[in-house]
Formats: sequence, C-alpha cells, structure tokens
Amino acid sequence: MRVREALASGCLAGVVLLCTCGIASAASSASPPLAADTQALPKFQNNVTLRWVGAGNWELYVENTNLTKFINRFDWVPPAGLTIRSITGSAGGRCKVASGNIHCSTSIAPLPCNTCPGGGMTVDFVGSGFDSKWMTTDYGGYWIAYGWQPGSLSVTAVSSFGDVPLCVKGQVTTKVKPCAKL
Repeated sequence: MRVREALASGCLAGVVLLCTCGIASAASSASPPLAADTQALPKFQNNVTLRWVGAGNWELYVENTNLTKFINRFDWVPPAGLTIRSITGSAGGRCKVASGNIHCSTSIAPLPCNTCPGGGMTVDFVGSGFDSKWMTTDYGGYWIAYGWQPGSLSVTAVSSFGDVPLCVKGQVTTKVKPCAKL
C-alpha cells in the first residue's frame, strides 16, 4: 500500500519522506498556483519515458501523440540531479549533447489512429546522478533508489501531411480527391 501511495504522489522507490520535505520547502517559496482557466494548454502532449538501464546507462523514449504532426526536432532537458555525459546510440533520428541537454533531429510519425500508439524515438546515453545506495540491515541489506521525473521535452519543429488532406467524416478517398483517414 505504501508503494501505491508513493507512486500516486509522484514519488518512486519509497522516498515519501524526501518528496514530502521537498513539497514543504517548495510550498514555502513558491508563488500561488494559477487558476485553471488562465493557464495555456499545450498544443499537444507527448509521452516521455526515462529509464535507468544500469551502470550509468539511461534510455530516453519520446512518443508522438499528435494525430496530424510529425516531430522533426526536439530538445530534452534532464531532471535536476542527472548529468548527461555522452550519447551512446539512438534509434529513429540523430542526437547530440549541447549545454547539458539532448537535441535531436528526427521524423517521429503521428498516431495512425485515435487508439493506436504513435511513432517513437529511443536515445541511449551515459549519465550520472541518482545513484542508488546500499542500506545495511541486520538481515543483510537492500538497495534504495531515489525517484526522478522524466525531464522536460520541448518540440522545436513539426511538419504535417502537406500533400494529402484529412478525410472529413463520411468522406471517401478517391484518385481525383484523395484524403487520409485516421
């Protein structure tokens, strides 16, 4: 049950105490939250997954969740505490490290349908930070890993299906008037 509570509050690997302390200190210095109707909504949301593979190796996965736009370039800023040392590989595009961030050129496809997963890109890199610690106990011990956030993704260039318009509801694609169905 405690693991579920930790996950629900955004904390990973049982670091409820650390997250609680962080929230308390942030709350005392943060400005009041914006009202929901005054916040700008993002143009579209993308799925970003950050995985620790082991021995300083990390994997970043970016999935396009837009129905009509390709992601052509993006910048990813790692979460505080994680330092990128080098990129070891990428599938789906070309990436480089600049100013401690990952910059990628790609062509991640949009969703093929409303219930389908979008195209994605994987970036493997070596990083430091968030090191696990061995906690010794009377019965041996255990590893404790501190939680992290997935970082911040900024899509800097997109493109669309410029040559074929989307079909409107009930429209049938023909050679004379083609359209793309989602």
